[in-house]
Amino acid sequence: MIVLDRTVRAGSVAIAAVCRVTIDVIPHGRGAGTGIAAWASKTPLAILVAQDFRIRALSPTGEDLPIPELEALAPGAATRFRARVAQG
Repeated sequence: MIVLDRTVRAGSVAIAAVCRVTIDVIPHGRGAGTGIAAWASKTPLAILVAQDFRIRALSPTGEDLPIPELEALAPGAATRFRARVAQG
């Protein structure tokens, strides 16, 4: 699943990451319902930065990521981030 992580603020700057979260679960033990084994990973796909009423998207390597490309990757992420920034 693709998620918009929490927004972190530092002065007038707000930052959030768009991440791919993967959770794998397998049954463990003898028989149904005896236990599970699980592991998870989180991979950043984009970093969103808001400053001075401007929102930028960056790749994990720091290159500019056009908003249309961000929206193709994570539909609605820019809109949700803008709303969070506007709420203060």
